Parts: sequence; structure tokens; C-alpha cells
Amino acid sequence: MSLVAVLGMLLFWGCHRDDSPVEYGFGPEGPVPLMDRRVVGEWVSVSSGTHGAPYVSGWQITARGQLYDLGVEFSTGRLTRLPNAPVYHFQALDGKFRITRQVSEAHEQLLWEGRYEVTEDQLVLEFQDYRTVRRTLQKSQLGAVVTAPLISRLSAMVNGELLRTPEITHSPPATAVKITDNTGTHLRIQGWSMDSCEMDADACLVELYIADFSGGGAYPTGGASLNHARYLLMVGDAGLEFSTDSTHTGILHIERYDENAGICEGRFEFVGGVPQAGPQVPPVEVTEGHFQVPIYFQEG
Repeated sequence: MSLVAVLGMLLFWGCHRDDSPVEYGFGPEGPVPLMDRRVVGEWVSVSSGTHGAPYVSGWQITARGQLYDLGVEFSTGRLTRLPNAPVYHFQALDGKFRITRQVSEAHEQLLWEGRYEVTEDQLVLEFQDYRTVRRTLQKSQLGAVVTAPLISRLSAMVNGELLRTPEITHSPPATAVKITDNTGTHLRIQGWSMDSCEMDADACLVELYIADFSGGGAYPTGGASLNHARYLLMVGDAGLEFSTDSTHTGILHIERYDENAGICEGRFEFVGGVPQAGPQVPPVEVTEGHFQVPIYFQEG
């Protein structure tokens, strides 16, 4: 490249970079457009998910086209990066965008592509995902409080190994749902994890269910009761469920149930089996279970 070309590139960079909405890089023939700089930053969407629980999702997009998945630390309500999430590649220029991920050193997989519109405080993406999807995100920043803080945690020892719900997610990782229908009042408590599961599963879930809920107290699971407890492992599209039954039992203690404060607390233990699998799959022993979870409601 000639000295004149280099000087021209430097002059272009110095005179236009701050005013241009486009991020430029250096190519062999001069400046190369890389990214619409207006999309760079943190963008978030806050909505109501299952039973009205908050659902927070978002992206951090860098000037060099890295895309990081964002979630919320529910104990503080603050926007932050999801730990251990993959880094995607994001390209946006002239109203068109592409999102890809690196699947090998020489190959990228296209995830989505479509059109975008961006203003100072809003990013709108439109793309096909079996149907036309239009996603609207608002400008934000890391550390911003995007939802009310809440306590949402469940932990237990599963065969002597600690299972604990994550602190940073898109939605509360542990919840209690009070269900009212024509058969009575029921309570379902759930907590999930993706990092501390038996058999190296992709994800796991603990569910505690009270068939006839009447407030605080001790509720047996399994045996002759209609209450149950289960531990579910998920690997890809397959699942393996360990549940209480007539021979595998447990106990659930509801120590605090306060609808005004929106909090349910308690402890649990149970043995879950897979009777249909036979002796090849031994039962799991769940001990030292504790939870502090928000309460949501379901009618019918």
C-alpha cells in the first residue's frame, strides 16, 4: 500500500470516525465498513413470563461484532452478562443484520438474519424463525436495575453433591405456584440448575408438589399421600425422572408462606426412584433441601 493511501486512510479515520454511525476497519484498499455503531451497547427486553414472573433478556454488542447474552441477578435486579454463555458474532450494516456462532475453526453457523431499525434508545430486529419474529429491545447498560429484586433460590444435596439454582438467569430459577382449581388448592415448588446435575446432564429440576395445600406445616411425599417430589435430568431432548412413589418417600416442610410478602420458605428431603428402569438405575437421595422462593398464582 502506498504512503499516499495510508495517509488518506488516517485522514479518513481522524475526520470521519467520530461523526459516522459506521465502525470502520482497515482493508487493503482503504477503510472497510464493519458495524453500524448505533447498535453497539447493551439492549434489554423485560416482559412477563409464566404466571407473571419477570423475564429479562438482552444483548451486549461490541463494536467488533461480539454478542454476549445478558440476564439479571435477581437478588439485586441488575442487568449483567450470563456466566458461561457462548459468544456469538453480530453483523449490522445498512439495515441488515446477521447472527452467527463459531462451530469450528473454519466454519460459522448462521442462526438468524433479517432487518433492523435502530434509534438512540431502541433496537428492533425482524427475522424468520419458523414465522416472522419482531423483537424490540430498549437501550440500557450493565448494572442497571431492570426489575424489582426478589429472593429465588433452592439448594439440596443430591447423592452427596450440591445442587444449587443459578444467581443470574433470564427468569427466577426457583418459584412457588399456588394452583386453585375445581379439585382444591395445590402448591408446586420448582428449582432448576444447569451446572450441578447428576450424570453430567444438560439441566436438572427439583419439583415438590402438595396436592391439598393448607398453609405452613409438614407434608409427606410419596407413600400413601398424593403429594410427590421428583428430580428430573435432561440430556438433549431426553429426560430421566426420579420420583417418590409407594416405596420411595420424603418430607416437605413449609416453614413460611406469606402471600402479602410474596415469599415461601421451607426445607425438604426425599428418595426418588425410576421403577420402570429396574435395578440398572439406582434411586437418588436428595437431602438438606432448602428454598426461599417468590409466590405466583394459577387459576383453573
